[in-house]
Amino acid sequence: MMNDLQEEWVPECFDLFFVAVGAGESYGGLLGYDAYEQDYFGISCPDSWAEDEAKKKLKSMTKDEFIAAARQCFKIYQAYIGLRNRYDSLKAAIDILRDQNTGILQAVREIEELYDAASKKQERYAEYSKEWRTFERYTDTLPQEAWIQ
Repeated sequence: MMNDLQEEWVPECFDLFFVAVGAGESYGGLLGYDAYEQDYFGISCPDSWAEDEAKKKLKSMTKDEFIAAARQCFKIYQAYIGLRNRYDSLKAAIDILRDQNTGILQAVREIEELYDAASKKQERYAEYSKEWRTFERYTDTLPQEAWIQ
């Protein structure tokens, strides 16, 4: 993403834009840059002060400049969110491969076995069979997080 950003136009108001819209409430708050220490630090002043200062600076732009800058800022933000989503998915896959999520894999295998046993009953009243009731009882006790993935 850093290479792509070097080839794209990043508005000078990029940081101001996201401070002004209140993005400091996400991702750990607002940061400032200390040129002497060459490091970032948390801004402990009230967020509304930082937001107000950012708004003042953005108001000095023309409407056309602001619209173009906002459009580009959101394109960069979307690229970041997409990259972060792909990273999270890759990390989850690697965790499974490293056998760190054995509980989830075990639950998936158990569901598969119970479903196979329940699906062998192809009768008219298969849903009333012992196997089907066992399958339903197991799936009903799973937490909501199990159904999201």
